[in-house]
Amino acid sequence: GYPLYEEVPANADFATLQNAARALVESAVETIFLAPGANNPDLAAQLNEQGVLVIGPGVPAANETGNWALGISAGDLEATLNSTVPAVLSNGGQGHILLEPSVWHNPDKISDGRYERGLQIIEDLSRGIVDPLGD
Repeated sequence: GYPLYEEVPANADFATLQNAARALVESAVETIFLAPGANNPDLAAQLNEQGVLVIGPGVPAANETGNWALGISAGDLEATLNSTVPAVLSNGGQGHILLEPSVWHNPDKISDGRYERGLQIIEDLSRGIVDPLGD
């Protein structure tokens, strides 16, 4: 099935993360999404040595961008909560919180056109135009 994936526990140690990544690489995976909790700099460095691209949460450090293709963040939750919660509470508990996703891309790995298309897909997902489950 596609996409290929490996599940690891939220508190997985490095060896478990390494084994999961190895299984994907042995299945000819060329790009790996490192979910929050699996975003380990040592693992990203090993994947870089193997030529595997990485998509992960947040923005990688400037000296670690070599194999990073994309960095995805849901936004600044703390700032959003600090600015929104008081207004919601003063309004009788009515309202909603909207996090704006941000996406960093490595132009050496992802073309500007593909990056722009990805941003459009994220917007379509957030507006409910695209159904990720295909229902």
